[in-house]
Amino acid sequence: SSASTAGGQGLQSAPSTVDASKALAEMNELEDKVKEAEEKVKRAASQSHHYVGLISKFDTLKGYGFVSCPETFKRFGRDIFIDRESYQGARIGDTVVFSVGFNKKGEVRACDVQKLNEVTRLKQELQQKKQVYMTSISRSGMNVQSALEFIQ
Repeated sequence: SSASTAGGQGLQSAPSTVDASKALAEMNELEDKVKEAEEKVKRAASQSHHYVGLISKFDTLKGYGFVSCPETFKRFGRDIFIDRESYQGARIGDTVVFSVGFNKKGEVRACDVQKLNEVTRLKQELQQKKQVYMTSISRSGMNVQSALEFIQ
């Protein structure tokens, strides 16, 4: 009877392994699409002296936030200030293209901010797939740490 129990468990875990492999393949494909889309917009942005970044923080009560961008961080040593007017229609986590300007005090700020809808959509889809994958892994009893190493 213990052999049939072990056999039963083996049969149950096989589909989840196949599902996990399929989910990983889908996530890898989507990650490639995200990278490709980001590289394309970064090339176009750099040709017009713009940057591609991520809205990392925004305080709606204070009316300002910050855009994270590795290129501008290297140049200015900090995330780029974004005000309420430039933030219109965007949300935290959105990928945006922007140029850099300076306020009256000479501090750097984001200008000409435009949300990159397709890149943002792809990133959100990838994040959702990762969450579904992690939920299915935790339900299957697989070591979550091992699963995390696959998607990093």
